[in-house]
Amino acid sequence: MVQAYSIRWIVRDLVLALYHRLKERTNTPRFPDTWLTWRTSVRSIIFAVALVQVWVPASLQADALDNWHTNASFSAKGFAYGNGRFVAVDYWSIWVSPDGVAWTQYMAPPVLYYEGIAFGNGVFVAFGYPVTTGSSGPRYILKSPDGLTWTKIYETPSVIRSAVYGNGRFVFVGDRAISWQVNSQDWTDSALPIEWNLGCVTFGMGRFIATSGPGLSEAFILSSSDAVVWRFDYGPRSNQGIGSVAYGNGVFVCSWYTNNLLSAGAIGFLASSNLNSWQPRVIGTNGTLVEGVCFGGGQFIGSVLQKTYTSTNGIVWVNRALANIAHTFAFGAGTFVASAYSGILQSDVFAQPTNSQPSYLSLATYAGVTISGSEGQMFRIEYSTNLSPDSTWLTLTNISLPSNSYLWVDTTAAVANRRFYRAVLVE
Repeated sequence: MVQAYSIRWIVRDLVLALYHRLKERTNTPRFPDTWLTWRTSVRSIIFAVALVQVWVPASLQADALDNWHTNASFSAKGFAYGNGRFVAVDYWSIWVSPDGVAWTQYMAPPVLYYEGIAFGNGVFVAFGYPVTTGSSGPRYILKSPDGLTWTKIYETPSVIRSAVYGNGRFVFVGDRAISWQVNSQDWTDSALPIEWNLGCVTFGMGRFIATSGPGLSEAFILSSSDAVVWRFDYGPRSNQGIGSVAYGNGVFVCSWYTNNLLSAGAIGFLASSNLNSWQPRVIGTNGTLVEGVCFGGGQFIGSVLQKTYTSTNGIVWVNRALANIAHTFAFGAGTFVASAYSGILQSDVFAQPTNSQPSYLSLATYAGVTISGSEGQMFRIEYSTNLSPDSTWLTLTNISLPSNSYLWVDTTAAVANRRFYRAVLVE
């Protein structure tokens, strides 16, 4: 393959040859020769441009992962892709998109502060804590086939930070490890073999891989085949931290940093093909900001120091400047979607979609109620089937207004039923 410097010298030699030929021919007053000179020169220039196009190596051509577009203005806590759609969660609501471009906001009871979402075995699972209790309350786990209709399936007092599907079950990690066997509906809520919490989990090579949680002074990586018995595969290492973990192409990749007080700490990624030996790839120094890592379409994508990088093997990384400041990622429909604090980004299509299930449309009609008040106020949404003086008002849910004017949609009412609504300020 011709290298970049070869192209430069080819173009230089062609330009110099054209210059000298023009100089010689244009010194004579003969019009026909001058015309022939310009015509020949134009042909030579076209040939030179065509030659450069032919010999430009693939590595210098445009890369779809260098082209990113801002498609929405919300910031997601997490993404999942499945059943032909993206589903994202932010603080109070759920967003659904068939392609990563157009996003629709949904809010269904129970209303949660969402902390994450995952997809597996044909269902989405989301988790968070109720707005009525705050972060000191229990964590709810919800499931949905489409991101629109959600059902509460579990409640735990433990903090949950991440979830993944593998070996016929979902595994949720945080202050404890929780597994849900989808087919049998059995739950296991077990303590960890270490007093520190977990921050992220993925699945690969038949094992669940979990990393140390945020704010810890020691980094470690655990793995388990059943989310009950765990072993150490890395660390604990003092003055280190791990942000996230992903698996693909036979490799595990973590975002990672060292925090040595005596010298400049390193920041970058850890990679392992066997869970026994982990190879660091240093991207920069003097930083501790490591965030999401994701795999899809043959590529890893990760964020360190508010910069976004991609890699096929976890060792050689390429900066994707237009996706910098992104912190959460997902792959679907042949593209990466990413959440930045300013909105939702999406790359050009760079791979074949992996989800073979066809997308579908369904039509439903729901009642919408606009509630006006002060941001943060708590309202109880009630309904009745009639407006007689002795009518009974039933509670649907409580919501904390995310803005001064908010449209709440009742997805629990059947199309043929009649309901009247009122919002009662909770003192």
